[in-house]
Amino acid sequence: ATLSGVDDAETLLDTPLVDMYTSETADRIASEVLPAVRREGHWRGVISAERDNETPVQHEVSVTKLDAECAACVVRDVSAQVEHKQQLEALNEVAHELMAAETPAEIAALGVDAIVEVVGVPTACVRLLDSESRQLDPVALTPAAEALLDSRVAYDLESTLAGRAYREGDIVSTVESLVGETAPAPVEFPSVHVPIGSYGVVSLVATDDTELTDRDVQLTELLSVTLRSAVERAEGTSRLRDQERELRSQRDQLEATARINTLIRLIERHLVEASTKAELE
Repeated sequence: ATLSGVDDAETLLDTPLVDMYTSETADRIASEVLPAVRREGHWRGVISAERDNETPVQHEVSVTKLDAECAACVVRDVSAQVEHKQQLEALNEVAHELMAAETPAEIAALGVDAIVEVVGVPTACVRLLDSESRQLDPVALTPAAEALLDSRVAYDLESTLAGRAYREGDIVSTVESLVGETAPAPVEFPSVHVPIGSYGVVSLVATDDTELTDRDVQLTELLSVTLRSAVERAEGTSRLRDQERELRSQRDQLEATARINTLIRLIERHLVEASTKAELE
């Protein structure tokens, strides 16, 4: 009854299994599930369903044949597990895009997109450390985060939560449900800050219509590991390009020096061979 969004379980008695699902799923039960039970004595899989006739959910169904007329059916809601698996698969796809990005700014932008599209948090930003100013520069922000940070100083390493996460190399949270037994001081917008190694911080913000969960933080932590690897690769590639440019410059200088030396030797030879003022000139 709970899975179906029905208040009175008695109303489900004598209801055919197919009547509890959408027509598309009912067709699958009739064409795939029931024939397998009759043929093999059991069936197990995940089928699509709706709660309260509107909320999409995923049910894991296990059917075991008891006799010719009877079967036992066990159903459980695995929507959260299915969604988490899909999010992990989506993060894996994002990882390939991150590893192909060429600059930290591109990587940060892809990271913010992933937080919105995969994690499902609309207010987020990626801050990368500016080595000269020693501040966290908000390189990529969602529109909601940009509007939120427009009136706030949130870049300092010493006085901000993002700075603390960076300094300590650990997650900093003001979301009460995510910080254990000690409740945080009241804040206008609860937030979570996840360090990206020594490169920066990913920040998630819970606004009025958004709640942050443990799973959001876990997914963001996984994403931050990929962001760190992507930035390391991009910086390594950039250093290699700089070295190649330096080597090309040195090679060009050597070639120019060799041409100049050849020219000097030719001039010296002609000077020695010259016998008149005009020839010397």
